[in-house]
Amino acid sequence: SSVRAMTTSAREGARRRGAPAVATLEDVAYRAGVSRSTASRVVNGAAHVRAETRRSVERAIAELGYVTNTAAASLVTRRSGQVALVVCAASAASDAVFAGTVRGATTELSAAGMTCLLTVYGTDDDPVRLTRTLRTVGVDGVIVVADDGLRRPLCQRLRAVEIPTVAVGARPASADGAQHNARAGARRMVGRLR
Repeated sequence: SSVRAMTTSAREGARRRGAPAVATLEDVAYRAGVSRSTASRVVNGAAHVRAETRRSVERAIAELGYVTNTAAASLVTRRSGQVALVVCAASAASDAVFAGTVRGATTELSAAGMTCLLTVYGTDDDPVRLTRTLRTVGVDGVIVVADDGLRRPLCQRLRAVEIPTVAVGARPASADGAQHNARAGARRMVGRLR
């Protein structure tokens, strides 16, 4: 079709100028010999696709180096796949429990296929401005790791604008318990934000 020819022509022009060509879902569908909607079903992991068709689309994805456009996908799913991890500046530098919680949260978010956006929050920071920034970014949720003085006003603000929020700040009695609880707690936190 003429649209396909224009897309191919524009892509060839970009290659000649040295710009990287970005494969689209339409390119994948064309290469695999399927419709765009079939290619989309494969990319999104739909169960009702024939095995042979799935292999063809997956082969086209590999050959073209196709990567899902998460911005476009988030328009449909209304989820960004991003969770903000807001850490109190003072605690981040001085407390092993907080470090264990951060390590556990990032590990669990990664295992869940989510991206962790780390933000350091200090006593001089404005919870309204931070909340506005997190809404602009479009995070799916927030994990706040801070002592009570900073945690409470920030969490109230985040919840007021309906951003799912999990707060961490209590310290277990022993260091061994802290590491174990940090990882188990991180798993529960991520589960609540899904």
